[in-house]
Amino acid sequence: MNVDSKMGWIGVFTLKHFRDGELIGEDKYENKLVDEGKDYLVGLSLNNDGTAKVDTWYATLYTTNITPDDDETAASAVGDLGEVTGSEVTNGTRPQWVPNTSVANNGALSSNSEDPALFTMNASVTIHGAYIVSTNVIGVGSGTLLAASKFGTGRAVLSADVLQLTYNILLA
Repeated sequence: MNVDSKMGWIGVFTLKHFRDGELIGEDKYENKLVDEGKDYLVGLSLNNDGTAKVDTWYATLYTTNITPDDDETAASAVGDLGEVTGSEVTNGTRPQWVPNTSVANNGALSSNSEDPALFTMNASVTIHGAYIVSTNVIGVGSGTLLAASKFGTGRAVLSADVLQLTYNILLA
């Protein structure tokens, strides 16, 4: 059998940076889902292997200037990627990734563009990436890591800046 095209899961993070209510920057970053995320999606949708459905996903940011490996997991991401902490954001927990209720996903299979994850900064730091995980507790490495992405360049933020994160999942 000759297969002319390949199919894969692709994710796109969009980060908007606000200072004093004014948009001062916007960037998009494409990534592949990490192996743990692909295993979850395939196990849930195709393999009938007893994979438990995750009802709620959460977004978080990280400060280490590294690109996540495909084998990054929820257990390793907190330490490897340097998740933002309670001293760096005012959020008490990771913001929920809330999928759109309409079909306005801009070509994505799923998106949170109608209700982006918000982060209010509590310190001056540089944000280097983001990830989507199945647990809401900041600094806890449990659950399932769906996707992670290093941004093209770090985003220097100040205390009181607000970051708005959307994540679109596409099947390409």
